[in-house]
Amino acid sequence: MYRLPFFRDADSYSYYHVVLRGNRREALADTAEDRRALNQIAIDTLQRFNIKLHAYCLMTHQLRALLQLDEQLLGEVLRRFTRRYSRHQQQTLKTDGELFERPFAAQRVDSSAAFLTLLRSIHLNPVIANKAVVPGDYLWSSHRAYLGFKSNAMITTDYGLSLLASNPARARAAYHRFIAEGITSNAVSPNDAHTIGEGPLSPEFLTSAVDTGNRFPSVGLQTIVSIGSEIEPKRFSGKRARRVSRQFLSIY
Repeated sequence: MYRLPFFRDADSYSYYHVVLRGNRREALADTAEDRRALNQIAIDTLQRFNIKLHAYCLMTHQLRALLQLDEQLLGEVLRRFTRRYSRHQQQTLKTDGELFERPFAAQRVDSSAAFLTLLRSIHLNPVIANKAVVPGDYLWSSHRAYLGFKSNAMITTDYGLSLLASNPARARAAYHRFIAEGITSNAVSPNDAHTIGEGPLSPEFLTSAVDTGNRFPSVGLQTIVSIGSEIEPKRFSGKRARRVSRQFLSIY
């Protein structure tokens, strides 16, 4: 059981979980050029508005991020970011129309427990979506930055790691265990397919993630399923969950 400090907004900034989804499930970044453009626009946006990016995961049809920023700027930030990247795609593909689904989804994170819950669910997205066997295999997330394997100037890992331990080395080890627990704690059942596609933030997820006070929530794969739109639960059996967890523990 992890003991969490009282959650405070540093510098009067607020924490937000943001989900940007492709309109009509369009792919957001198909090519290396697209990903470079998305990366540069993200860097420009973070610097312009003094935003801290604590976690992200770019999937085929959606981008999830855990941000710290001035609450009053949230709408403008999302509009500017999506508008610039949409223009890039329109020029590249010689097309028009909305690239991102509206309205944008953003949920304020009001506790340290919710922050860690979201941090883990974002980094486990590729595993649940069958895009990677372990989170470290997936290149388009901030997971490896938290393990110290990859330097990324965009990512701020200090706060998330400090919630797990004060010593940096111990914090990374605790993060490793924390992610592994998310894989081993539960498996997604084919009977839970009805939870997919209800939107990026279901009431069940918000209840489990936000209303936890200072007690660390027990978060399994079933909780994470309520967020994602690209998960294929029928392919993630209990047997595969155990296999994935063994590989994860042996590799990362």
